[in-house]
Amino acid sequence: MSIQEEEFFATVRHIHMMQGDPIFIKVLNLMNDIMHLPIIDDIAWHLYHFVRLLLGPLWALGLLISFLVKLLSGALVTRLEQPKGRAILITGCDTGFGYDLAIALVKKGWRVYAGCLTQAAVAELKTKAAGGAGTMVSVLMDVTKQADIDRVVAQIAKESPKQLFAVVCNAGVGRGGLVDWTPLATYRAIMEVNLFAMIATCKACLPLLKESKGRIVNVTSMAAAEAFSTSLRFELEGWGIRVVTVNPSFHRTRISTNAAETVKQAYEDLDAKTQAEYGLEYLRAVQKLTSDQTDGCWDPRHVVNTLVRATTAVSPRTQYIVGADATFCLLPLMNLPTPDIEKIVSLTLLQNMVPAKEKQSLKARQGKKEK
Repeated sequence: MSIQEEEFFATVRHIHMMQGDPIFIKVLNLMNDIMHLPIIDDIAWHLYHFVRLLLGPLWALGLLISFLVKLLSGALVTRLEQPKGRAILITGCDTGFGYDLAIALVKKGWRVYAGCLTQAAVAELKTKAAGGAGTMVSVLMDVTKQADIDRVVAQIAKESPKQLFAVVCNAGVGRGGLVDWTPLATYRAIMEVNLFAMIATCKACLPLLKESKGRIVNVTSMAAAEAFSTSLRFELEGWGIRVVTVNPSFHRTRISTNAAETVKQAYEDLDAKTQAEYGLEYLRAVQKLTSDQTDGCWDPRHVVNTLVRATTAVSPRTQYIVGADATFCLLPLMNLPTPDIEKIVSLTLLQNMVPAKEKQSLKARQGKKEK
């Protein structure tokens, strides 16, 4: 019996089981069953992408009209909120975007609570921000520890009651390497900082944000963190709390500049058998692929300037994409069907990247064919 026949008889059985259901429910279930017949499912998949591409020009025209209306009305000019003694909490301020953002906001007059992992960064930020129009309150804050998050939030509630204007979840870590090269513990450590710490920080700050009608700004390149932010945006809309995401591509930070080195470290941490399966030539190819993306990193000031807008604009967008590569390459690419994306990536980035063991197997099979 073919898959199509199995699905057909399963649909008939399902209809029989719905004898007591209302007619509306029966019709919906019947439509859903028919949609999942293999041939109909394939047709629907191709039709969906065809319609998306067909409507693309209309969507582009709508964006152009919206842009022109905003341009003529002056809505494209970003108006910034005035500090008025209000506070902003930023996580991950030891280096990179968080460090520069904290200093920039203090210069603009904001009271900034800058969460740092090390005491050295706490002291450095206080020195660096001295003389600014605002106040720098740098604090020790390990975002993976709930006690640290609660302590900082309690300090804000005490020192700046009803004045928490924004929370910027910026703390993040990263490591280069293949799935096969990366221990599960590394995945968990990354998720602990990049996702669960973001969730914990947002939840801890919600009571203060509900009072101040403030906003949350999440810096993320993770699908899971983006999905969390979208869900949170819908949930908090009724409270008048904005949720904004900022998605930077590769910009010069400690994470990006060390990416190729972390790839090498991941390979060196492998057992001898797995190293032999891939080989040094494959490692060099992965390092080159990584370096090609990170060596020409963009100036991080563009991310910092965007974060200032996202954090203090009177009417911020829900999402900011930072980096010409993300705006003009990645976004259009992600709107293509998944098989097409995979073909483009394979042809442009993954050519000749074959592990050593697989190369030997291919060579052996080729030799047999020639004989």
